[in-house]
Amino acid sequence: SLEVLELENALMAHLTRHSPLANLTPGLVLNTENAPITHTTAPDGTQFPVRLITHLPGKLLAHTKPHSPALLHSLGHTLGQLDAALTNFDHPAAHRELKWDLNRASFIANYLEFIPDAAQRELVQGFLNQFVQHTQSRLAHLRHSIIHNDANDYNILTANQQISGIFDFGDALHTATISELAIAAAYASLHKPDPLAAIVHLVRGYHAAHPLSEEEVSLLFSLSAMRLCVSVTMSAY
Repeated sequence: SLEVLELENALMAHLTRHSPLANLTPGLVLNTENAPITHTTAPDGTQFPVRLITHLPGKLLAHTKPHSPALLHSLGHTLGQLDAALTNFDHPAAHRELKWDLNRASFIANYLEFIPDAAQRELVQGFLNQFVQHTQSRLAHLRHSIIHNDANDYNILTANQQISGIFDFGDALHTATISELAIAAAYASLHKPDPLAAIVHLVRGYHAAHPLSEEEVSLLFSLSAMRLCVSVTMSAY
């Protein structure tokens, strides 16, 4: 929607002006009227908003091997800097309902039937029960802010075992801040011989840039697991 496009643009502009990540996030290229969005009309009469953003050099984190401790620390630190910079940023379109909001992850209860394998379905059900019984009610008491909300390894760029870029703010929203780290941890732990050790490097990097509370740390594992549960459930659906 146009509102979400405006949210993305405002967020990127804010980071360009107010954070050490100015060179790590895309910039907006204004049109000849100094506006970030142009409206164009298709042959059938449909109108579309169009924008142009700058290109970020680098290699996708998904294509970077290995994920060294230094790289994982850099990822956590970059996301911590990002969230610290967004602490004083707000936008009406960020206050929206989105299935990828971990605050609302219990919605997958209505979709578990689409997971065909009984053992896998039971595994997801177990994490869902843990989330509903012990995690969800505690989220409201945590700090909330606008976050990127999708720091998966196809939205992150690297160079020389450091994070060199982050893009795709299409899922950005106002939610529990710790969800940023939980989502990144869910993807960073995949295909690792020791997933928890990988997450530790990520957490240390984030904490150095945007200190975590003990309550946030205590809920991190449950939230990270729920991100994977949402992902596999919606993929099955």
